[in-house]
Amino acid sequence: MQEPTQEVVVDEKLIKEVLKRLIDGASCAEIEPSKIISGSNLTYVTDKQVVDATKLKGGIVFDGNILRGGIYEEKNDYYVSDTRDYIYALKGSELEVKAICSPQSFVLQNFDVNQETLGIKLSKKPTKEIGIVVCATQSMSDCVFALKEIAPFLSQHLFGDDKDAYAKVVLVRFTWLLFESLGVFYQQDSFAQAINKLSTTQSDTRMLYRSLIEAMRYFTKDNGLEKEIYLISDGSASDPHNEDQALQMTQNLNFNIAKGEECGKNCVKIHSFNLGQPLDFLKNLSKITGGNYYYADNIYNFKKNILTQSSGGKFDMRELDVVIHPSKTHKMHDDFPQSQS
Repeated sequence: MQEPTQEVVVDEKLIKEVLKRLIDGASCAEIEPSKIISGSNLTYVTDKQVVDATKLKGGIVFDGNILRGGIYEEKNDYYVSDTRDYIYALKGSELEVKAICSPQSFVLQNFDVNQETLGIKLSKKPTKEIGIVVCATQSMSDCVFALKEIAPFLSQHLFGDDKDAYAKVVLVRFTWLLFESLGVFYQQDSFAQAINKLSTTQSDTRMLYRSLIEAMRYFTKDNGLEKEIYLISDGSASDPHNEDQALQMTQNLNFNIAKGEECGKNCVKIHSFNLGQPLDFLKNLSKITGGNYYYADNIYNFKKNILTQSSGGKFDMRELDVVIHPSKTHKMHDDFPQSQS
């Protein structure tokens, strides 16, 4: 969680520092120090260790990270983590895991690639890494309530029905002088559970643009995943810079990522969703990134917009009518404040 005592200045320098992995790609020179990870159902593995996968439960911590698996690279005949930190070489039922930036490795024996053993997913079908950025001010309580209602559908859409597909979702909430990452998710259930823990705070909308940067901090260039943001807010940008600067910095970001070449999967699309009053800033933010802007004047259409985008337009709205039709007892707030300058 980031809760500064004063406003954070968002400028090109901060963007280049925080999003270096997205702009320039993963680099061993920029690798973060190993973290101390604690939790239940975790097995800690050290260098050169040989482990029987059938005797373990939960996740594996190696070199300061929980291992999540990776995406197949045909030219090298191995899998690489979406963060470009680890290589997974599979030979039969033996999986060797190597750290890219340190001379460490270990071997998992009796590994079943079809069972996502120990939370390690090896995939030949990369899809997307998506940041869900939610304004959590009190005026957004109806939207947050709606997100909880549609969480199972949204999660299913983002991760897909194909068990072999590889997707990653980051959840970030923001208010006035606070932006908070609520986790990085690789499975439907854990993401849906995180959505259901969202809460709102009585405050002004302020850290919108900084929160976008926080979500993109978890994206990595050239990892085979398309990059998208779902920005959900009823307020415009009131970070310590004006909207024109924010739009220009966003345009510059994708320009710096592309470096004069085709963007491909590396450039970030921002899809914006707002309820109450149309907001030109959100509309323009989506437009310059090639994303979609959705405005809704009621909760039902707000849900519809998100599920339409997340399903690629394939969501059967009859499911929405039957399962999550607007509750007559849950009234929508009337206050949809514009940004304060």
